[in-house]
Formats: sequence, C-alpha cells, structure tokens
Amino acid sequence: MGKVIVARLVRLIATLLAVTFLTFSMTALLPGDPVNAILGVDSVRDPEVVAQIRADLGLDDPFLLRYVNWLGNTVTGDLGQSYITDQDVSSTIAQRLPVTAQLAFMAIIMALVLAIPIGVLGAYKRGKWQDT
Repeated sequence: MGKVIVARLVRLIATLLAVTFLTFSMTALLPGDPVNAILGVDSVRDPEVVAQIRADLGLDDPFLLRYVNWLGNTVTGDLGQSYITDQDVSSTIAQRLPVTAQLAFMAIIMALVLAIPIGVLGAYKRGKWQDT
C-alpha cells in the first residue's frame, strides 16, 4: 500500500512539473515583448528604462533559470506582482477566492438538482423520447 502511494505521489509531482513547464514554455513563446505590454502602446520607450525593467523581471536570464526561479517562488507562495494592477497576485487570489468558491458551490448544487431528476426520468422512461 505504501509503495502505491509513493508511486502515485511521484507521478503527481512529475505531472505537475510537466504541466507547469509546458505552460511556462508556451507563455515564453508568445509573440511580443512583455516589457512593451507592461509599458503600453503609447508610452515613450527609453532603452535604459526597458533594459532596467527587463533586468528587474529577470527576462534577460536564460529560459531554464527563469523557470526554476518561478517554480521556487511559486512553491514558497510568492506568485509575484500583477503587471496590470501592480498588486500582489497571492492577495488578489485570496480576495477573490470566497466568491469563486461560492459560485462553484452553487454550480454543483444546481447541477445536482437538475442531474438527479433528469437521470431518474431517463431511467424510468428508458427507450422513450424523454430518455434521449
């Protein structure tokens, strides 16, 4: 039993690493420069300011180093700052989590209230138009 749990935990960690690596890779391959997105279309782009922002964000670092840094920060709960609102991402998620959980709970309740009667009706009227 212990070996099964360890094997599943290893697979879980490997899957999480693969998914995060692929997601990080895809965002790194997006066209455009993140600094331009942060500065906006109409802003004046002083090369020194752009270079400073790239250095602050670690965009000059090699890809694997950026991934390892991001993974380490994420594991410790530091999700960074939002480029748009300049607020801490962790606090933004924590602020919106109760409403999201309430919405998910209500969706589950609605699904159960609808799914159980429809399933019973489908079983009772097997082969009839109500079953389809």
